[in-house]
Amino acid sequence: MIIFNLVGVLYLVSGVWCAWQAQRSMEFLGYRSDDPHTSGEFITVYGGLQIGIGLAMLLVNIWPQYYSGTLFFATVFSVVLIAMRLLTLVSFGFFAQGNMMAALEMAIAVALLLVFLRHHANMA
Repeated sequence: MIIFNLVGVLYLVSGVWCAWQAQRSMEFLGYRSDDPHTSGEFITVYGGLQIGIGLAMLLVNIWPQYYSGTLFFATVFSVVLIAMRLLTLVSFGFFAQGNMMAALEMAIAVALLLVFLRHHANMA
């Protein structure tokens, strides 16, 4: 469950930061922060989604019976996230912040995929 604790804390901290410091986070990622609709969407998606995913990963410590399902969900989510990140970077251009996010998301996806494959092999 080390992976869930590490990734869960990363998502939780990032989500809280994106919700609490939305303007700074948006500017860092290149979003327009002067549009209240964009800001609200950013807080919901970057803040809320990341907080929810982080909490789900951390709550496995309390309810370990959900480990397999959480691992499956986290792995699928992370692999799709990095695939979409790479697609957008290739389609719309690379930039320093996007590259940093891609590196972190790639590390998370690979780590979760390796844990998932090991867990799946042990279940067979």
